[in-house]
Amino acid sequence: MSELDGIPFFVDEMVPPLRAATLLGVRGNTLRHFERGTEDRAILDEAEASGGVVVTADRWFYDQVHSRLPHRPSRLRRAGVVRIPGVRRVAEPLLAEWLPVIEAAYRVAQGRADRRVVIAFEPGQGRIVIDNDPDPTVAARLRGEGITGAAVRRL
Repeated sequence: MSELDGIPFFVDEMVPPLRAATLLGVRGNTLRHFERGTEDRAILDEAEASGGVVVTADRWFYDQVHSRLPHRPSRLRRAGVVRIPGVRRVAEPLLAEWLPVIEAAYRVAQGRADRRVVIAFEPGQGRIVIDNDPDPTVAARLRGEGITGAAVRRL
């Protein structure tokens, strides 16, 4: 993935289309906004097919992409999720502030067979958690991208 390639973001009804374009539609990122009533499974299937990242407050998406239980492993290998707080006035500044981290984590993930990007905001702790890389060098690679302040855990 080159610096000019963007992330295909799939945004649910939590973030209004115009605001999503302002927050995420920069540096070549593309957006697809889903209206209320669109089935979650359809959104996730489309994200998996395109390697897109779902931006949502819905815990279901996070659980589907993040699943690591041996008896219920995730069938996904390309979809990602960014779980945001359910309060818009909290979520929007976090997305704006952490977009470079999301982009860096996405770029790092593209070099792996399992390209899932799983990010959850922990605003009370002033950080995000990236749960997507079994490679112990991911923190070093993110630092190489100029990113600090992100906690990295194994998926």
